[in-house]
Amino acid sequence: MQNVSFKSRIRPVGVGDFYKVARTIGEKGNACPPWTIKDSAFNKDVFTSGVIDCTVCGITDGENALLVHICPTLEENKNFKKLQII
Repeated sequence: MQNVSFKSRIRPVGVGDFYKVARTIGEKGNACPPWTIKDSAFNKDVFTSGVIDCTVCGITDGENALLVHICPTLEENKNFKKLQII
């Protein structure tokens, strides 16, 4: 992992614009509540909402993306052995 580069375009948007884009992505791309590993999204485009004290990770191969949104208040998310990707 010596040649990792960050090439994403992060652009802050308002709530209205966020939900306008989210509607075009659809539910298949939504890492939705209750925000466990089972609720991760894998799609061409992905999104999530409600990130406050959560852990969020996005991984892409350039065509599809995996978005994981983990809420720390849920008991099932406190065992990180269950969250490991092997």
